[in-house]
Amino acid sequence: DSACQKRDWKHHKQYCNDNPDTHGPSYETIKSYDYRFMDGFLSFALVKLKVQKRFGHLSSDDFRKEWLEVACAYFVHVYLVAVKNPPPGRFNRVRFHSVRLASTHLFKQPIRDSIHGHLNVRFPAFTIGYSIVSGDINVGEDFVDIYPPPTKVEAFIHKIPYPFPPTPDLDPFDILKIIALHELQSRESAAASSPWQKNKHHE
Repeated sequence: DSACQKRDWKHHKQYCNDNPDTHGPSYETIKSYDYRFMDGFLSFALVKLKVQKRFGHLSSDDFRKEWLEVACAYFVHVYLVAVKNPPPGRFNRVRFHSVRLASTHLFKQPIRDSIHGHLNVRFPAFTIGYSIVSGDINVGEDFVDIYPPPTKVEAFIHKIPYPFPPTPDLDPFDILKIIALHELQSRESAAASSPWQKNKHHE
């Protein structure tokens, strides 16, 4: 599965698979969430993979070869949970639960082949996959796996900046906390501006 990529349409259009019939019922919600928060999860992946240290010194040809090996083997798998009584905004219907680097073999072969095609044409790029799961929100740094793991993953391929910009010595969990904070701010802002809340204040 792959979402419609507005940022890089000329390369993406030949692989476009933005057909509701090929996706789950929550696809549009996940697509909206990805568009809003993908930068944070890409930052998580780049820090987790230590890209500056592993790839920063390579020639462009060597970087292409080694990056594609990594990008075709792994993706960022984000677990989301539904928000009860969400405020307006499709992306506010889900919230972050946990994340891990996962093997692309989680995808069926045709989808994996499609992802590899995207990654090659849109190099350098990386994949973010999302699954909506049941369960409570993890607290603090306890970003644990869920068993059994989800079987439905919606995948989105995004270009990454290259040459890599200087990156501060961030802890990956700090990035996740920032994402969760941005989510909270988004929900609070949407709730405050909703007609229901405005009418409530005037009662």
